[in-house]
Amino acid sequence: MKGTPHPGHDPVNKSYHTWTIRLEPVLPAREVVVAYLNEAGFNMFEPNDTGVVVHGEVGDVDVPLAESML
Repeated sequence: MKGTPHPGHDPVNKSYHTWTIRLEPVLPAREVVVAYLNEAGFNMFEPNDTGVVVHGEVGDVDVPLAESML
């Protein structure tokens, strides 16, 4: 399991954390990662074939907690 942080911005200039998480095996790990990262403040999840992309607004995401979960 590996998370890669990517900075991002929406059209209204809110800042978001966007991380691409690659998982092997994808299931059931993806459900566990989504549950944990939701607790760390991420609130948008895009499942894909290799894992999940997670998004959370800066200020809502507890980055040290999220990193400790990965």
